[in-house]
Amino acid sequence: MKAVVFERFGGPEVLKYVDLPLPVPGEGQVLVKMVAAGVCKADWRVRTGRCQWLNTPYPVTLGYEGAGRIEALGPGVTGFQVGQPVHVLHMACYGTYTEYMTVTADDVVELPEAVDLESAATAFNYFVAWGLLNQIVEAKAGQSLYIGGAAGGVGTAVIQLGLLKGMEVIASASTDAKCDYLRTLGVEAVFNYKSENDVDAVKRVTGGRGVDYVYDQVAGPEFCRQFDMLATYGQIILYNYLGGYPEDRDIIHILQSRCEYCWGIRYFSIHVHDTDPVGFKKVKRQVFALMAEGKIKPPISRILPLSEAGIAHQMIESGDVLGKLILRIPG
Repeated sequence: MKAVVFERFGGPEVLKYVDLPLPVPGEGQVLVKMVAAGVCKADWRVRTGRCQWLNTPYPVTLGYEGAGRIEALGPGVTGFQVGQPVHVLHMACYGTYTEYMTVTADDVVELPEAVDLESAATAFNYFVAWGLLNQIVEAKAGQSLYIGGAAGGVGTAVIQLGLLKGMEVIASASTDAKCDYLRTLGVEAVFNYKSENDVDAVKRVTGGRGVDYVYDQVAGPEFCRQFDMLATYGQIILYNYLGGYPEDRDIIHILQSRCEYCWGIRYFSIHVHDTDPVGFKKVKRQVFALMAEGKIKPPISRILPLSEAGIAHQMIESGDVLGKLILRIPG
């Protein structure tokens, strides 16, 4: 079978399209014939050595998530049928950039027939967005959120779920073209953070009040400026730290010196589900139910063949991707 692997950390050039033996499902496992694999920032973190959870020997088959159909059931597996469409999310060992993969029954969830497999392969973003809006906080209609750099996969998922809840959504991007793209998703309050200060823009849009939630994937040395975007009781929700860590002393000083606003900081990681597969399946089923009903529609930027995984990663690193990249699996 064909798969995409790497044997050292590095740029997109380390990805190799190779032949591997066909796996056989063991006790409690299923064999999935993959149809599509999603490409996400998590894959970039694994490939470049930035993922602290990577604990699998070389060669590493890349890929957090994908979708396909069950090819075979291992001993002891119940509740699934051969040919059944499923979503695969294997965060411990990765491996979805492949024609066939074995995973535990906990790593797969059944798909409604109304959800096509390529759309299903985008779902990781929606699982993260679901957690950002429903688990780390309980966002609701009438509340407001701001998300910067929102033209990517998680950003667009937060936008869709936020609008579905009836929230006021403010979003920004780094180019006018990306801002236009965000407007096509139904966001009315959009600005280019390269040409307009984000704090000023958020305060302008909200009439000086600020927002209930700021969703931040960057953190970094300028993290603390975002407190000025918050309304009373507002929270900054971190879900990555692409710009590095903020200064702890600055954070404590601001929270203490401006205590009348009762601001908060939370951090969300999808790994909260690592020890709760049953709870995670509930989240997945809720997301796929919304997809099946047409209430959320994954924006797919481009579908590439599995053999062009390196090109997909070059596109991710360029920062020009609008929506989600998908790899189509041969066979």
